[in-house]
Amino acid sequence: MSCLGCDTGFGHQLAVKLDKLGYTVFAACLAPEGVGAKQLKAKGSQNLLVISLDVSADESVNRAVTEVKSYLSPNKKLFAIVNNAGIGHYSGVDWSKPGVDDVYRSQLEVNTLGAVRVTKSFLPLLRETENSRIIIVASLAARFVFPGLVGYSMSKYAVRAFGDGLRREQKPYGINVSVIEPVMYNTSLTDMSVCLNNMKAHWDNTPEDVKQSIGSTRFVSLCKTVESFLMMRRSNVEEVLDAMIDSLTREEPKPFYRVGGLKERITLYLLEALPEELQDFFLDPFVFDHILKYLHNSRQ
Repeated sequence: MSCLGCDTGFGHQLAVKLDKLGYTVFAACLAPEGVGAKQLKAKGSQNLLVISLDVSADESVNRAVTEVKSYLSPNKKLFAIVNNAGIGHYSGVDWSKPGVDDVYRSQLEVNTLGAVRVTKSFLPLLRETENSRIIIVASLAARFVFPGLVGYSMSKYAVRAFGDGLRREQKPYGINVSVIEPVMYNTSLTDMSVCLNNMKAHWDNTPEDVKQSIGSTRFVSLCKTVESFLMMRRSNVEEVLDAMIDSLTREEPKPFYRVGGLKERITLYLLEALPEELQDFFLDPFVFDHILKYLHNSRQ
């Protein structure tokens, strides 16, 4: 199996778990000499192989495919790839430097085009394996656009659409495609201080005339909403890992895995059933902030 985004988070823990289950794992890391990669080498058996991969670079993906091929043989084929690499930016729509590079392009390049780039490159190998798998890690942000996460949601909506189309196109070849949609979990991507500093950096990079037209109160309001949102993080990442492993080991995996607590799933189901006008009302930063605080307090 080839698992992407293994430096930290879900990918890192999934690689370790699959290794313990006896699978040969190609753990793709952006920093193959970094802390996360070194931890994988220390924890893993000889069947856990750390490889270098930058999903945003064609040359890097091509090298990774060549490296994986070198380990394969007629009796050892590639069974699955897990598209887990991802980044996140917290920002208002028109914050940061002029243009789209700072917030939008970077997220689309990694979260969306990275999955497309890697999948296209590995598809010929997966077609050689009966009942092979492609796993795409999306997010609840692929269903709802939350304040401060527009760019991230764009990238996740797009990768979910890619998963839908891919599943339908590859069915004749016996390739199963599953999309994992976790709610917010406690990972490096949702670290409170990192996320709030990220918001402040984008605000600081915003031209002064744009700041004045937005107003500093809007900045403070959106920061509070994101802070409340981050307080809803779930700590049991095993829930996500279990869904990933089910999608890899079940004879007929589900097309979608929505992962989260019962309360979150019911809330999201009800929100999805509402007309757009009511969704807009409940996702207004002021209203949404109060809903999140209520849900957080009801957990305690």
